[in-house]
Amino acid sequence: MKEPVFSVKNFSVSFTTYESGLRQKVVQAVHNLETVINHGEILAIAGASGSGKSLLAHAIFGILPGNAVIKGDMFFLGEPLTKQKIYALRGKQMALIPQSVSYLNPLMKVGKSAGEKACALFKRYGLDEQVKNLYPHELSGGMARRVLIATAAATPAKLIVADEPTAGLNGTLAHKIMKHLRELAQENRAILLITHDLYLAAQYADIITVIRDGETIETVRIEDLKSGQAKNDYTRKLWRALPENQFFSYEKETLQ
Repeated sequence: MKEPVFSVKNFSVSFTTYESGLRQKVVQAVHNLETVINHGEILAIAGASGSGKSLLAHAIFGILPGNAVIKGDMFFLGEPLTKQKIYALRGKQMALIPQSVSYLNPLMKVGKSAGEKACALFKRYGLDEQVKNLYPHELSGGMARRVLIATAAATPAKLIVADEPTAGLNGTLAHKIMKHLRELAQENRAILLITHDLYLAAQYADIITVIRDGETIETVRIEDLKSGQAKNDYTRKLWRALPENQFFSYEKETLQ
C-alpha cells in the first residue's frame, strides 16, 4: 500500500504577540488539526473565513510569519516534513496555488514570470497564447488563477495546495477552476483544496475535513456528507443549512 502523499497529526499554530506594557500574549489559531491525503485525491479543508485554513498551507511551504509557533507533525510520502525538507521540495514535489494573484510579479510579463513549461499549458486551461505577453494587471481574476494553476501543473509536484482558488469568481469560472483541479488529481497527484465554499468543494472533492475556530471537527467522505451520514452534528447541520440545501437545518430548528 502506498504511503499517503501528505498527512498532518496534532498540528497546532499559535502566534506570540505583545500588548501594551510589553506583556507577551499567545494567540492560538489552529489546534489539533489532523488529516490525510492520498494519491489521486482531492481533499478539501473547509471552514468559515478566519477559521485557520490557510495557515496549514503556509506552514506546508514554510511561509508563516516569524512569530508563529508550530507544534505537531507533518509528513510528505511518509517522511517528516522538516524545514530543510520543505526548502528542498517546494516548487518541485510540492506546489502552491496561492489565494492572492499578487504572487504574479507585477513588473514582469506573465510568460516570463510563469515560465515556458507553464505557457505550454495555457491552451489546456483556456488561455490564449497572447496571455504570456500581458502583465498581471491586464488579466481578469479568472485568467490570473488559471495562470497560477498552469504554473503549478507545469511542475512535477505530487502535492498541489490550492488556497481559496475560486474566491471572488462567478459560478461558471469557479466550476472551471475546480474541473482543472480534478484533472490534476486524475494525473495521480494529491490536491489539498482550502476553501470556505463547502457546497462547491463537495461537487469535486473526495474527502472533506471540516474545521471550526482552528480545530478539526470531522473528516468525512463526500458520499457520506451528502447522504447525511456525517458523524458530527455540526458537520451535518453545516451541510444541511447551506442555501443550496434550502437552509434545511435552520428551518427545522426555527419551527421547533
